Amino acid sequence: MQIEPSDRRLKVLMQEAIERIGLDLSDQVVLTEAASGPFISTPVLAGMAGARKVFAVTKSSQWGDAADIKKKTMSLSKLCNCDKVLHVSEAKPIHYANEANIVTNLNFVRPISRLVIEKLAKYAVIALMWEPWEFRPSDIDFEACRDHDIVVIATNEHHPNVATFHYVGMLSLKLLLEVGLEVFGLNLVIIGSDPFGNECSAILKANGAKVTRHDPTVKWPPINDNDSILSADAIIVVEHQYTGELIGEKEGINFNTRTHDRDPIVIHICGVIDYEHLSRHNVKKYPANHVEFGHMTVTTAYVGPKPVVDLHCAGLHAASIVSRARRNGKSSVDAVENAVASGYGLALEANLSSR
Repeated sequence: MQIEPSDRRLKVLMQEAIERIGLDLSDQVVLTEAASGPFISTPVLAGMAGARKVFAVTKSSQWGDAADIKKKTMSLSKLCNCDKVLHVSEAKPIHYANEANIVTNLNFVRPISRLVIEKLAKYAVIALMWEPWEFRPSDIDFEACRDHDIVVIATNEHHPNVATFHYVGMLSLKLLLEVGLEVFGLNLVIIGSDPFGNECSAILKANGAKVTRHDPTVKWPPINDNDSILSADAIIVVEHQYTGELIGEKEGINFNTRTHDRDPIVIHICGVIDYEHLSRHNVKKYPANHVEFGHMTVTTAYVGPKPVVDLHCAGLHAASIVSRARRNGKSSVDAVENAVASGYGLALEANLSSR
């Protein structure tokens, strides 16, 4: 399911995002990842925005070979006239920490441990490329950040120049079409709290579907609605807050009670489900891969590169505001407030509660 975006289109998307968001990294050194698909854009985006240096760490994974990723990243950076400032390497992030002003929390950089944080440049900032509620303690050693006065700034995915959650709705539409469900005129059930649930509902209704939505954070399990849910054409599971089981023997929707021949497909974007339960009842789940709570089967990058470009541009912008404010003598709290005031940054409570 990996997407390889057109380099020329990616260049245009990055240029547009930099201009729209106002990203300027002219005095910054960025430590981030070099990855595959749309995630190839992040280090090049930093270079295009004028970063003095960009260190992009990479490694081979299920998504691609490290040597291939390095080659593609450097090719894109050359097209974007910023190859001179990029350094793509399979070395550990700690090797570049002492020079970095901005560190992203992206996959190949994580976890950002105490050993890394201790080496970061003075007034460095960690850019969390999502909102505070998505933070996972295993990603960043917050205690070390407090000890060394390193700010972690989150990104406002609701900003109209970012609009990440709108793409979750587009993602549900794309996955339904891929399994051969026409959407228009179909009966669809969405299991998901806001903002994921309402975005999916809005997109699918706009395309002619009859949508019923259940919010597990309000009322769960839907005991009286089990039959109507199981008679739908598809069940879209897109829950990111409720940690209980949404489909299975223990809680939530139970296929043991199915009393008709309808066979709904489960479109699973995120949320806890019993995979064995689905298998026992020969229920098709799409995408087929298994994920833990807090992870998505496919991200908004599966729709295309724009949501990744816009989100990462906004995250870098929020981090640059914090970094400059700190170097201009402002406190951590004031620097965070500057980023929040811009509309692109969001404060993590842990930043402020300890200062």
